[in-house]
Amino acid sequence: IEKDSADYDKALEIIQEVQLPQDILCDHELRRGYVRLKMINPNNIDSISLCQSSPFLINSKSFTAEVVIKLSDEQKQAIKRIYALYDTDSERRKENITEFFRLWDNFEILKRVKTWWNNVPGASITPVGKSLAYANAQKYFPGLPEFYSE
Repeated sequence: IEKDSADYDKALEIIQEVQLPQDILCDHELRRGYVRLKMINPNNIDSISLCQSSPFLINSKSFTAEVVIKLSDEQKQAIKRIYALYDTDSERRKENITEFFRLWDNFEILKRVKTWWNNVPGASITPVGKSLAYANAQKYFPGLPEFYSE
């Protein structure tokens, strides 16, 4: 969603309506001047929970606990409405993919894997292969966003 656009304002309004945290929108890593939802897979909305810090006192000492909050049905619908505001221009999507691989190539080992893969005759990526690669990547990057496959 382009920042400072009518769709951006609408997304902020939706977030406020259903009391979602405003930081559920973050800067888009591949497109300057755009934001996206922190979650990647719109098909997994039912499994999403929010974490909220809650302060409390014990013997006059202040502590903070992370509380997991399930999304209400209204909040789930709100997230779907925000996804509907996403820019669906296919040229921008291609540009994002190009930018992703430009960043990918900044990591020598990933660049070598891509080069190797592109030179394997008749190779194709299966859904199982994608899932295994994602599971393996999570070991090294625990904060990796949810896997989304079309």
